[in-house]
Amino acid sequence: GGDGRREGYDHDLIARQFARIYYRVLSRRPVDLHRFYKQHSLSSFADGPEEPAIVLEGDREIQDNPRTSFHGYAVQVVSIDSQWSDERALALLIHGKMHRGADDSVGRSFVHSFGLSPQTHG
Repeated sequence: GGDGRREGYDHDLIARQFARIYYRVLSRRPVDLHRFYKQHSLSSFADGPEEPAIVLEGDREIQDNPRTSFHGYAVQVVSIDSQWSDERALALLIHGKMHRGADDSVGRSFVHSFGLSPQTHG
């Protein structure tokens, strides 16, 4: 419905909880980050606006790529937008900054998008 709830679930609460857990794993246990992805998930990133994007497909490729390790990074979430995308899926758009250590006062801006589907198990 229009109040941000579907089947009794508040999409803003789900989005905030997902972001908290995802970015904690990203910075503390990046070896486990692949668990957020499925076989047909996509992850893409670039080192700058002039660099071509690197696209990874699937949990295995994401797990095996050393470029996806952000161990020790501090993540500042600036904004989260969420909405129900269909019967039961949730679309998230997260904007933030990543800082590599205390000396990185500027950080690197990012935008992540996620499609969350219901899970039948933890």
